[in-house]
Formats: sequence, structure tokens, C-alpha cells
Amino acid sequence: MNDRGQDARRFRVLRILMLAAGLVLAGRIVHIQVFEHEKYRAKALQQWERSIPIKAERGNLYDRHGQPLALSHLAHWGFGFPGHRSEYPGGSAGGSARRRSVPNL
Repeated sequence: MNDRGQDARRFRVLRILMLAAGLVLAGRIVHIQVFEHEKYRAKALQQWERSIPIKAERGNLYDRHGQPLALSHLAHWGFGFPGHRSEYPGGSAGGSARRRSVPNL
């Protein structure tokens, strides 16, 4: 076999290997997106929706004349993402703000 025929054979083998690797990757993507969708969705929600414990109150700070510099106040806060719909009863953050008498910002 000459060099040209050997090169063509190597190229054909390389093309077959690349096609097989592409098919394996495409199959894995379809498997993850279609068959394991709920598993990864639950995992993502677990990462996004979590409780963050609030540390103990530190107390107020006053200057040498007894005037307050920093005061500790209880505050309710939260955040959300535009277009993200809550799966909890009660719905949006605006609804929870109204229930808690928190002013809209």
C-alpha cells in the first residue's frame, strides 16, 4: 500500500472515531436533558432555595456623647429574580410584603 492509500485509511478511521465520539456525547446530552431532567431540576432548586441563619444581634453603638452611631433593628428582607415564579403558596414577594406590612421599594 502506498503512502497516499495509508493516509486515506488513517483519515477514514479518524473520521469514524470522531463521529462515534460525537454520537456518544450527543446521546449523553439527550439522556441528561430528557431522562434525568427532574433529578437535576431538584438539585438546582436545592442550591438556589436555602435558609441562611442570621447571627446573634450585636447591639447598638454610641459615640462618646451617648449619641447613637449604629442601631440594631429587626428587618425582613428577601430577593428574587425577574421572571422567576414562586412555587410556594402565597406567590410573589410583593404579596408577602403586603402581608408583612413592609413598604415596597
